Amino acid sequence: MGRGTDMLQWWIGGEEGANPESALDFLAKHCQWAVVTLGPNRCITKHGKEIVRVPAIGEAKAIDATGADDLFASGFLYRLVKGLNLEKCCKVGLCNGGSVIRALGGKVTPENWQWMHKQMQTKGLTVPSSDE
Repeated sequence: MGRGTDMLQWWIGGEEGANPESALDFLAKHCQWAVVTLGPNRCITKHGKEIVRVPAIGEAKAIDATGADDLFASGFLYRLVKGLNLEKCCKVGLCNGGSVIRALGGKVTPENWQWMHKQMQTKGLTVPSSDE
């Protein structure tokens, strides 16, 4: 991403020897909000001196990761714009990303939409209405 980017996301799955904290520090030097997603359903993020670690949400039944980072980013950024704190932004992003990994082809099935809504409600997060 180019200069002036406000958020950078870095994915570290099963990369051997990967250091999420180093990746987060590197990203934070170049943007206001840095996010490192760590495989299915967990992440760390940094804004200024604030660092937030969010563990897995729900049961990880990863079938296909296609679209997971895009959905994570959309949920995170949407809630960031709406004024939620970093932890809640991460949780929404994780719920979004977790909803797509449960089926092939980067498609969120109706069953997985229900899973996402249930996870958000369980975590005390507001499920967006269709008019938001």
